[in-house]
Amino acid sequence: MEWKPIGEWWDATDFGDLPGWVAAVLTGLALVIAAQSYARDVKRRREAQARLVYATETFNARHEPGPVRVVPPGGRVRGNADYSVDKGAAGRENLRVRETVLRVDIEIHNRSDELIGPVLFQGPTVAMPPVGWAIVSQVIEPGESVTLVFLRRPFNPAEMPPVDVTIAYRDSSGRWWRRVGTEPIEMIRDDEVRRIEHIGQHEPPGCASDA
Repeated sequence: MEWKPIGEWWDATDFGDLPGWVAAVLTGLALVIAAQSYARDVKRRREAQARLVYATETFNARHEPGPVRVVPPGGRVRGNADYSVDKGAAGRENLRVRETVLRVDIEIHNRSDELIGPVLFQGPTVAMPPVGWAIVSQVIEPGESVTLVFLRRPFNPAEMPPVDVTIAYRDSSGRWWRRVGTEPIEMIRDDEVRRIEHIGQHEPPGCASDA
């Protein structure tokens, strides 16, 4: 076998013309830039939809045993306190607590154009196994709102209801988001997602639902 000098081999090899190489490189760069731009656009749209889901507090109080303020129409009662809900006149639901409880009423709004669910709620000092989340609803339709009445036992006699609440929910693409009070929305880490998805499928022990 005859070995040729590298210069002769290089000269004899057809690498194509320079304009062709430049065109190929530019085409590759354009495809990479387009893919990155598309990914950023998808992320922006996803975050824009996520920002349209939020919660507002409508009532909070400390209740002593006995009949208390009625449940808002369509409201869901959650919590680890001892309570009952009775049907009253004109379809109203009357709430009665059998112990001192802290109460927070919130409305969770889905102003996006996509279905979300399940939706979970957490107060900043909630002591409910396993990690303090309560299921609000398995699904909230686009443009709809859900009212939650949350009841729990106080840790001490002077404790008052929490002000900021946390909601977590899964969007239509399967990604989980969280909003704490009025803070910006954030995507939930994968390790937390596995824990929250388990709660979203199973009501936490000690958390009564629509009693």
